Amino acid sequence: MSSRRKFLQRTGAAALFALAPLPAWSAKQQISARLIPGTEESLPIIGLGNSEVFRSGDTDASSEVLNAFFEHGGAYVDLSGSSRLAVGEILTDNGMQDRAFLGNYLVGQSPAELRLEIRSLQDAQGEGPLDL
Repeated sequence: MSSRRKFLQRTGAAALFALAPLPAWSAKQQISARLIPGTEESLPIIGLGNSEVFRSGDTDASSEVLNAFFEHGGAYVDLSGSSRLAVGEILTDNGMQDRAFLGNYLVGQSPAELRLEIRSLQDAQGEGPLDL
């Protein structure tokens, strides 16, 4: 059984570790990748989750986040809500569409709503097929 003192020591050490700079990222190490089954394409094993920064309308901050992610070998960006359109526009405006593999969530309830939603995503993310 752990004592209160041990618990506080461990949580304090974990907090200090979390605040320490990560030299691995500053060294521009690349993220490991795995093949997508049934294709010749590979995807990094770490993706970028949906973030409030993408929905906030701060395109400069969003561009910086995406640039840093891509510079380190990232590709998969998980999107939902208004971030699907915002990220698509940022990628298109900055010529970064080919660097991203986008995971979109569709929320339409009918075939007509789904077609309209897919069309708006293609307008924002590029005319090609949606990745996911």
